[in-house]
Amino acid sequence: MGIRMDKDGSLLVVDAYFGLFRVNKTDGAYETLYTTSFHVAQKQPRFLTDLDIGPDGKIYFVDASTKYYKNQYHYALLEMSSSGRLLMYDPKTKVTLQLADQLAYPFGVQLSKDKTGVLITSPLLHAIYRYDLKTRNVSVWTEGLPGMPLGIRYSESSDSYWLAMSSPRSVERPNMFENLAKSPSNRRYAAKFVSMDMIETLRQEHGFTNEAMVAEVTASGTIGRVLQDSNTNPLGAVTEAQHVNGVLYTSSFFGADAVHTVNLKHKSRS
Repeated sequence: MGIRMDKDGSLLVVDAYFGLFRVNKTDGAYETLYTTSFHVAQKQPRFLTDLDIGPDGKIYFVDASTKYYKNQYHYALLEMSSSGRLLMYDPKTKVTLQLADQLAYPFGVQLSKDKTGVLITSPLLHAIYRYDLKTRNVSVWTEGLPGMPLGIRYSESSDSYWLAMSSPRSVERPNMFENLAKSPSNRRYAAKFVSMDMIETLRQEHGFTNEAMVAEVTASGTIGRVLQDSNTNPLGAVTEAQHVNGVLYTSSFFGADAVHTVNLKHKSRS
């Protein structure tokens, strides 16, 4: 799911089902740092999604749900589950701790520009949380986003954050999860009895689309540029976007052909 490069050149990878790993990018050898078979705060992680590395080497990563696995993510969205958590692995002590819980389906992770907090996307809330590393308090950093935010990455070249989003939304076009939010009883019924195939059909018919959307957010949390799929040449859903010197790199865990580049200077893509 999530991948970052550490200071020593190794890759830190979080696997949705199995845990946190350090991978040698030369020969592919890996070391297990944390496995989900070990409970954290008496709960077993079910869906690890993303990570980031602090200046001191501590690794911050999220458990989107303690109830549903990756292949059941639609149920977590339907139920509007708030069982997500922010976890932290300390390489010095080799201990994994829970920093925050009761998060609404946290997905993307990014340390703030000043390294004083951890930003965490919430597709359910169309918002981004901020965990303060000093006070240990969680607040909503920005909200009312035009889609469901997934991956988040900070770009030094643009001095801004880049959000990968799905399901573009508006007042005229709410997605199906917003509609279900108005009826908790229907939401609970759907999460309990509706099959994954039925959910997929509803997803396509009621506004949970795979259209690509990427938004630039300033260091203060203000939305800047919003880029969206064209009708004639759709890119498809993206779960991560990284900006480097005018080029936007996007990727997705949906499908095999899921890595693309978008040249923002010349408005071309590959």
